[in-house]
Amino acid sequence: MEETNKPGSIFEFSFTEKLKGDIRMAAIWARVVAIFSFIASAITLLNSMRNGSLFFACIMTAISVTVSIYLFNFGAKTKKGIENVAQDELEEGLNDLRSYFKISGIVLLVVMIIVFLIITIKVL
Repeated sequence: MEETNKPGSIFEFSFTEKLKGDIRMAAIWARVVAIFSFIASAITLLNSMRNGSLFFACIMTAISVTVSIYLFNFGAKTKKGIENVAQDELEEGLNDLRSYFKISGIVLLVVMIIVFLIITIKVL
């Protein structure tokens, strides 16, 4: 009985046209979402300037813009990497996606802890 899978062969795969199309569409939608996030951040900042809650809005806008930049870069670099068959661009794009999820996860965790603390303090 011969083993057909060699060590490390699980990572050796080819991009089919369907996979390329799916990645390209994910990259396009990532850019769309990032652009809308930039717009929402600007509106939030302008609205908070009018309402006087500028400090909190500046922090949230900085976080939102930072995360959106990673998402936008993922879209741009990944789309370029797929279209130009450039592995380095594709790798940079996927690295930006990793950073996007990493920062988003950290922010989500911090917000959940703050909400938990607020609820706990109010109950006590």
